[in-house]
Amino acid sequence: MSNQQTVKIINQDKSGDYCLAVRGGKLVVNFSNPGDPYQRWIKKEYIDKKDQEGQPAFALINEATKAAIRLDGTTGPVSLVPYNLVDGTSDENSVLWTMSKNSDKNFRRIRRASNMSYHITPKDFQVEDGRRVEMRSENLPAARWKFVKDSTDTIPGSAGTGPESAGTEPGGSGTGPGSAGTGPGSAGTGPGSAGTGPGSAGTGPGSTGTGPGGASTCCGQGERSNNVAP
Repeated sequence: MSNQQTVKIINQDKSGDYCLAVRGGKLVVNFSNPGDPYQRWIKKEYIDKKDQEGQPAFALINEATKAAIRLDGTTGPVSLVPYNLVDGTSDENSVLWTMSKNSDKNFRRIRRASNMSYHITPKDFQVEDGRRVEMRSENLPAARWKFVKDSTDTIPGSAGTGPESAGTEPGGSGTGPGSAGTGPGSAGTGPGSAGTGPGSAGTGPGSTGTGPGGASTCCGQGERSNNVAP
């Protein structure tokens, strides 16, 4: 069984401004560029496969190239392989990774599902544009990553456009039914309100202003009013 989502993989070092990407067919660190498909990854989870800590395994498939991050052997090198060539084969384990349980501000190490001692790290721990990656055992900020949504993706329920936003959805404070502005029963224009609804003090039937049966303008007071039609 598997689930999948599209993510960016940002590095903890350099204020999170760098992420994993594919450039020239190689796995590198790049300065983050929203919407760049070479920096977006399909995280395909294998919920029935776990590492020794019980963390679920996943494959990381580049959105632009459809190549998966692969580790040959125990410590490297880290390479890319067309995912369709290994999916469902005996080679599938070479593209399966897990995240460490322990984290620092939600940044975690990405390690081989079958060997948790080594994890993906920018070469020589240098986080810079175009830097290749390798497998290292040291737990430094440059060796920790976080999966995030690309800033160009729409997140349901976010402020402004999602359901339950403050402006236009039912029950909201702007224009929804029952709101303070224009909804039925509101203080402004709804039936029974203080302004213009039937039975109100201003213009509704039975009011004291201009409605039929009112004190000054309606018929039934012995003679027709001089101001309004019967």
